[in-house]
Amino acid sequence: MTYADLSLLERRLLMLWVAGLVFIYVFNTARSLQLKRGFLYSFHTAAVVAAFYYIYNILGRIDEAVLDGRESVYIIPISWLLAALCFFTAYSLYLILAVNRWKKNNISGLSIKESFDSLPTALCFFLQSGVPRMTNKEMEKIVHELCGEELSDAGRFWLSLKYGERDGCIIAGNDPIYQLPDGRIFSFSLREMTVEKNKIYELIGNNITEEYRLNEELKEKSTEARWINERLRTLNKSITRITAEREVLAAKIKIHNEFGNLLLYSKSYLAGKADIDRKKLLTMWHNNNRLFEEAGPEIWQSTYSSAVEDAERLGVKVITDGQLPENALLKDILETAIKVQVNNTLRHAHGHTVYASYSMEGDKYVIVFENDGDAPKEEIREGGGIGNLRRMVEQTGGSLVLSHEPRFSMRLEIPVEPE
Repeated sequence: MTYADLSLLERRLLMLWVAGLVFIYVFNTARSLQLKRGFLYSFHTAAVVAAFYYIYNILGRIDEAVLDGRESVYIIPISWLLAALCFFTAYSLYLILAVNRWKKNNISGLSIKESFDSLPTALCFFLQSGVPRMTNKEMEKIVHELCGEELSDAGRFWLSLKYGERDGCIIAGNDPIYQLPDGRIFSFSLREMTVEKNKIYELIGNNITEEYRLNEELKEKSTEARWINERLRTLNKSITRITAEREVLAAKIKIHNEFGNLLLYSKSYLAGKADIDRKKLLTMWHNNNRLFEEAGPEIWQSTYSSAVEDAERLGVKVITDGQLPENALLKDILETAIKVQVNNTLRHAHGHTVYASYSMEGDKYVIVFENDGDAPKEEIREGGGIGNLRRMVEQTGGSLVLSHEPRFSMRLEIPVEPE
């Protein structure tokens, strides 16, 4: 039985089988060339492809002759054809398995590219001219999200990142940080290397989303910890002040009791009681008078006394308008403000008097500092003193406003209930 004796459907199925084998061998040939398995192997598979293509043409001619009622010059026993097709089908499967096994056990350019694309780090190698030589999929995705186009000039792309020209820039510079539209955060860096006397640049993008989030949380907690620390220091000062007040109160009670005893003793003496010792009475009066002579306002009792005394020693008088608040937290701020204003009066304004006026506006303390010196001739630059004062005020939720017209002044607005 020959091929020509088969039915039309059977001939079509056999031709489809041959066409499938041609496709499989073409695929194997292409993979061999891509993986660079060697010339002989690629030539061998290509020869099989050519042979099957020739067989396919022969079967087509026999089929045409049968359909036209002509006798074909090609007489192919069906048993030979089936045996050949079965053999080459099995051989094609063997070649596919051999290629896969070779791919697993050998490193090729394709395997390097696949590994390069699977890296979570965004990478791009480019020449000094900016032409990309190898870019993985992660970098291509980032470029598309930031630029909306394909990467054609990697050097220009790096400069745009470095100088913060792209949307989502968090930090510019040599190690720029960007937030992508999908919320991920990447840190970029550039590394230069020399390969075969040619300069190659490696652009690296690392996903630091989690690290950045943890760093922001740490900053928030550090700020909160500093605020708690300030409150604890203020509380410690309050405890010290309260302790001093208790000691003074105890001393006052003692003086009050002694003075009461003195009055009772004096009354008994004036009443003419014989058991009253005149010398003892005089000694008691002398001791009490000495207490009153030595008594005066304690330094701790005088609000902002330290800053005021320091100013007077420097030749600057501090005049207040209104009763400055005794709040322990505000005391540190106002003492700092007095020192800053005194320093400005001496060094820049060449004045001799500092004025501090206090008032309440709603739920805020408002304290305005001025001096009698010269007005600034240019815009005020905040140095260490004013900068530190501003931080102290803003930590309470307040504000500090500087003005140089008609003369230098500082306006502090501090909430009654700090944040």
